[in-house]
Amino acid sequence: SEKKIDTNQAIKILTEQIDKLNTISTFNNGVWRFQTISYIELFFSKESAEYRYINQTDFAVETAYSTPGDIAQLVSRHKESAKHFLINCIDTLRIKGIYKPEKINFLYRIKGATLLTVIIFTIPGLLGIGTLWGKYLSDTQNVELKIEVKDLKSEIEKLKSPLPKQAEAIPKNAGDSASGK
Repeated sequence: SEKKIDTNQAIKILTEQIDKLNTISTFNNGVWRFQTISYIELFFSKESAEYRYINQTDFAVETAYSTPGDIAQLVSRHKESAKHFLINCIDTLRIKGIYKPEKINFLYRIKGATLLTVIIFTIPGLLGIGTLWGKYLSDTQNVELKIEVKDLKSEIEKLKSPLPKQAEAIPKNAGDSASGK
């Protein structure tokens, strides 16, 4: 797993790289440059202008045909150039922060035509499934209601059946004779 570095840590690391420039007598061994390239890639990404610049810049000093004074002047010029570059990188980090790669979801990886085809077939398919499911549920409810209606009709028929014999024995006028009419 990659160690997470925040902007302040990145600024501190680049400041340390600036400090290391004071101890370099020549850039010929490449250690400072390779380390700085690695940090710039981590903080800005391989696609950044900062990375392209540091990766293409050669700080090496040709010593074979140069006088000690020329070598010192070239090293000094390279150190100044490197310091300005790192100071600009620090300023950029303060404004933009550390590079964070975009999180890519699976839809981003699908080509537009493929995604459109999937959508064109998926939406009608889902609507069809929803319609069939709704029809199934509706049919089930209709069957249940028909059974319930049939049961209720049979209950009503039972209630409509003729009154028992005792109720027929009471004459309709019986109530009238008791009142004296």
